[in-house]
Amino acid sequence: MLVGMWMGFTFFVFYIAIFVMLNSIIKELIRIRSQETVRLPGTNEEIRDRDIKKESEITLEKENKLLTSAVEIKNFKYGILDFYFEGMRNPKENWKLYYPLFEMVRCMLIGVFLWIFSEYPLTQNLIIFLLESLRLALEVKSNVKVSKFEKFHDIGSMILYLVYIFFNMVAMGKMPEETRQGGIGTFMALILQVIILMDLIFAFGIIG
Repeated sequence: MLVGMWMGFTFFVFYIAIFVMLNSIIKELIRIRSQETVRLPGTNEEIRDRDIKKESEITLEKENKLLTSAVEIKNFKYGILDFYFEGMRNPKENWKLYYPLFEMVRCMLIGVFLWIFSEYPLTQNLIIFLLESLRLALEVKSNVKVSKFEKFHDIGSMILYLVYIFFNMVAMGKMPEETRQGGIGTFMALILQVIILMDLIFAFGIIG
């Protein structure tokens, strides 16, 4: 019991430390991005038109560019964590820069809820299903990945996770054991195999 509590406390401190460092990096990114707009003399209308044109040019030039290529994050104070931003595009909206933090909070919440509701498996699955649904919505809304291959892998995996969790909840209901094992169980095993296959293809695709 004491060992488990100590490990839990250690992981909590670790997550908080990483959270603070990532937040520092994101604030620095936002500060740098806010300095990109350069105003030249002119009337208000000319300045407005120039800003719109400049914003469009920046969007076309940088939005599909890797964030780690547009900004040298590794030179930041906590630049050692630049891998959290790998594969991310240089977004137009600042809120998308918080994507790594959202992912981190999600992982922490999953661990917490699994522990709190360890004796209530249906509640566990329902909460995780909701968290993964929010994650999928965020992934689609933010569209932060530059690679279409990575985007397809992530969204596809998330959908399969949700399907797996849904049928796991269904399997907890009252039904013949043959249906649970032979029907739903077989289908869930197939989903796991597809997820593993997608992960292998993605891993070899990156290496290649």
